[in-house]
Amino acid sequence: MKQPVTVIYSVLIFLIALIFFQFVFYALGAVLVFLVGSTLAEVLWQYRQSEKLWRFLRPAINLALSSILAICFYCLFFLPLDFLLTEILMVTPKLPRLVNFSVLSMFVVFFAIFHWQKFFKKRTAYFFILFFVFASGFFYLGYRKQKLALEYLPKIYRLDSKWGIQGMIVTVKGVNFGPTWEKGFVLAGENLMTIVDWSENRVVAEVAVPTKFGIAPLVIIRFDNLVSNSLDYEIRDPKTLDTRY
Repeated sequence: MKQPVTVIYSVLIFLIALIFFQFVFYALGAVLVFLVGSTLAEVLWQYRQSEKLWRFLRPAINLALSSILAICFYCLFFLPLDFLLTEILMVTPKLPRLVNFSVLSMFVVFFAIFHWQKFFKKRTAYFFILFFVFASGFFYLGYRKQKLALEYLPKIYRLDSKWGIQGMIVTVKGVNFGPTWEKGFVLAGENLMTIVDWSENRVVAEVAVPTKFGIAPLVIIRFDNLVSNSLDYEIRDPKTLDTRY
């Protein structure tokens, strides 16, 4: 690209990254990646007809491009799906690292099948790859920002029982409940439960005298007033147990 065009694109990328991430370091990093990538694309384009160069670079380019595209697809498709399932739709423990590594390896193998030399005979291909890398990078950093915002929130994974009556014990399992010496609260709707045991990953509570019967969202309020996700818990009236069951 001509120098004025490069400067214009660099300024635009810097401003977009600064607005999106609100962090100068990320914006400068985006500009640096653009300058290095565009320079490399120009060099490869100038020597695209050199058989000796391509014979030397072909294996490295195929491996590098397959890895880059695999990482891009991993960031654009797998990470959002993982985030949606484990943090929003179904609050569950993180997927094992082996699953992430396996998915990434599958992407690398898939893209390694293609023969990329014909693809690079078109000049637009270089800038398509560069744009794809930028889009994936922006997406990943945005995802990471949201992920970190939810990383240390209290999360309930499951309850050992979905119902109880006064005096019964319910065990809540999850993460980030807070240390033993800084207990929070367990609420089932309007009913405040009595804490029996409290740890970072497990809370044991007793159903106190209920103010209201029925199904209600059970949440944990940490010592710093951060509220966990909710799971339905039913407090039943003991008088109805014999007639209903």
